[in-house]
Amino acid sequence: VHAPGLGRLPTLLAPGEIDAALQRRMEEILPASHLAQLTDLSDEELDRSASELTEFERTVSSTRRSVLDVLDRLEAEIVRRYGTGEATVDSLLP
Repeated sequence: VHAPGLGRLPTLLAPGEIDAALQRRMEEILPASHLAQLTDLSDEELDRSASELTEFERTVSSTRRSVLDVLDRLEAEIVRRYGTGEATVDSLLP
């Protein structure tokens, strides 16, 4: 039996939940029904959607970069702890 939290992804961060939130936001910006009829949209509607999608992409990329920065710091700390002997594989075993 594993200790709670060791090697397990918290439910809050489960990919399906994140994907659903992103999908909802994209649907708000550009509904799937519009994708099938892009030629029917006015230039203004296309420009608005393109601008909103660009801003959404910037936001998602910024969030992703922040998450990756945290992961990099965590990885560096893990490497440091194992390198100094502060952490050992044996300390993970029950």
